[in-house]
Amino acid sequence: MTDRYTALEWAAIEGGHDVSPSEPKFAFFTDLHEARMTRDENNQRQLTYTDVCEKLYLSLCILDLVYKYPMNKRDAVQYANKTSGYPNYTVFRGSATDLHNLIYFATGDSAAMAKLKDPDKAAALRKSRTVPLMKLNRYLSAMAYGREMSSSDKAFLLNMESELGVDNTEYKRTRRDIMNWDKLPGVERRKAATRLLLASRAKMRNSDLHPILERLVADKNLETMYGVQDNEPKISSPDKANSNEVIMYKYLYGEQTINFPLIKQFLDRAERGETIPAHLVKAYAPAIKMLDEIVKAGPQYTNMVKIAYNRAKNKP
Repeated sequence: MTDRYTALEWAAIEGGHDVSPSEPKFAFFTDLHEARMTRDENNQRQLTYTDVCEKLYLSLCILDLVYKYPMNKRDAVQYANKTSGYPNYTVFRGSATDLHNLIYFATGDSAAMAKLKDPDKAAALRKSRTVPLMKLNRYLSAMAYGREMSSSDKAFLLNMESELGVDNTEYKRTRRDIMNWDKLPGVERRKAATRLLLASRAKMRNSDLHPILERLVADKNLETMYGVQDNEPKISSPDKANSNEVIMYKYLYGEQTINFPLIKQFLDRAERGETIPAHLVKAYAPAIKMLDEIVKAGPQYTNMVKIAYNRAKNKP
């Protein structure tokens, strides 16, 4: 393969797509990824430098896991190609991937640090971290070409874990499992994939990589709560921007602990007309039960809800 177009075409062919010489390059890609988590100043200001390093690490774990599955490999190839299109990462690009922009912040200068939450602390932490850009680019390049990973590439995640200062024991455990994926029995693979999915839902639900992971887990039936402890926050980092919604759900649910990421997933899937897994139904069950009780109470109470709904819907 002499260029990345060929590598990407190869990945498409491997995925069952017919790429003829007359077909425009990239015509088979229907979902080019653009930054969603880092797309504007408001999103960036919510990120500390520690957040950047943690999300960068999780992003690489997701990408590495997706790359291991032949039927999902094209997603990783495409994403790595677009991420590494500007290998110096010296400019923030709204049209790039979230991973590209996370690398920009992790390796950035004072101007990059000024865009983050608590710029002074970000600048101080930045001085203590050395992200190995050469190794990172070599890793992404190998993935973009669809190549077999070398031993040094396979050890890359461990290197990044150290350089980024990741100290979350669950994330480290997941990284070890991903590195030893071929040796893991099926039940341990499901546990590792579920831990990564829980972390992504809590920390990266608005990332352009999260749907890729969700698709892989759904395709391969990798989600399980058997033997997995969910230690992630019940209100995810992306949801903090929607604090009014969180407060209103807490008010609606009473003293119960709500899992806002799962509630949002329930609503998103319902809006798209998709099948809703049991754990999402359970998260939204209190609201469903409340509506059912109102309906059972009779037409007077049901009409009050309709009036309130119409007022809320027409609120400017």
